Amino acid sequence: MSQTTIFCDIQAVTTETETKNKDTFLIADLITGQTLANSLQISQPLDKNSILLLISQGIGPEDLGNATSELTVLAIKDSLLRIPTSIPPYDRLVAAVEEANNIIWSERQTNSKMKDVFSTVTAVLIEGDQAFIAEVGNSRAYLIRADKIKQLTTDQVISQISAENFITPAQKRSYQNITLQAIGKAEAVKVAISMFQLRHSDILLLSTNSLSKIIAPEEVLALTPTLSPSKICQYFSSLVLKQNLTENITSIVSQFTGEALSNKKPGSTITSSVQILSRFDPEEKVEKSHKRTLMLGDISLSNKYYRTVEPSSLVNIIPIGSISPFPESSVIKAECETMLEHLNYCHTLLSIKPEQLRYASKWLQQQGYQYSNLSKRLVNINSGIEYIQKIRQLMHEMMTDLESTDDSSN
Repeated sequence: MSQTTIFCDIQAVTTETETKNKDTFLIADLITGQTLANSLQISQPLDKNSILLLISQGIGPEDLGNATSELTVLAIKDSLLRIPTSIPPYDRLVAAVEEANNIIWSERQTNSKMKDVFSTVTAVLIEGDQAFIAEVGNSRAYLIRADKIKQLTTDQVISQISAENFITPAQKRSYQNITLQAIGKAEAVKVAISMFQLRHSDILLLSTNSLSKIIAPEEVLALTPTLSPSKICQYFSSLVLKQNLTENITSIVSQFTGEALSNKKPGSTITSSVQILSRFDPEEKVEKSHKRTLMLGDISLSNKYYRTVEPSSLVNIIPIGSISPFPESSVIKAECETMLEHLNYCHTLLSIKPEQLRYASKWLQQQGYQYSNLSKRLVNINSGIEYIQKIRQLMHEMMTDLESTDDSSN
């Protein structure tokens, strides 16, 4: 295996119980923008390794909890695709989680059905050989390295953080499941973030907090020397069935190997290798970081720059063919660049589909079958390719308007 290659073995599972599922997980490749399968093994150059692992649990009525957790993970993924990678991972993660919080919070203010609904989230952004872990709520992340396991997150609930300071033991037992912070629970959210450098054979486990009810961290550690991520997830599911657990449990198990990760200095403990970049303190007033609005824009910015002005009040209007003077043009440009990347990828995949369909049709003929939709599908594929080309052309034209400083109109 190449010394610059990293191999990822990733498995995710949500158990099936009688209770309606309120959990959502997502695995994505941020280079291509693709949402990946729940079971995969990928090998890629270290400098192209950009993987997002997300797990979220809805809190509130069952019929809306799943929708909230889905909205949370999609908002984070979409935000990270929109923010330029030139911005440090820490800032991108904070902005993305704050965007999810803003979306759920805003929905709760305008939709009466959503007033009692929010979600937890734990997100892992892996870039190269570095892993950044963001947390809001009590979904967990563990690092398993050699014969040690460490919880990288701190449950943001009364029993774990602040109960000892202001309530009695009896009250602690009563309030131990109260979540101090969640996505959409308040207008501002404090994103707790840590990071570490991956080593060969490191295993990351993400899970909703219910997993701790059926298996202890030490028992999880005992599984890792002999079981693959897929088998570990299967074992979790079997425990749920054996114990007749009514709660859903969602987990993502990822193992990272490769020569690119083998040259890290041995000897340091897991604790010393994990850097805490920001913490959640329940006694500290949560303030907006403004990273979200700086990197993703805000409706208030739209109101500021696009508020209605009567044409008659404007004088000396100069027509130009560029929008580069607009203060938020960099945000529009970044979104156009991301869209172009996705369109190019879609164009490539769609372009090879005719050959694949013809090959499949020929094989079917050899087996005595006829694929009657071949001609229709080929026509539709060509139409789709033309549409993608038109949208790509539009994006290129918009990029020209964003980069041009020519004052003449086009």
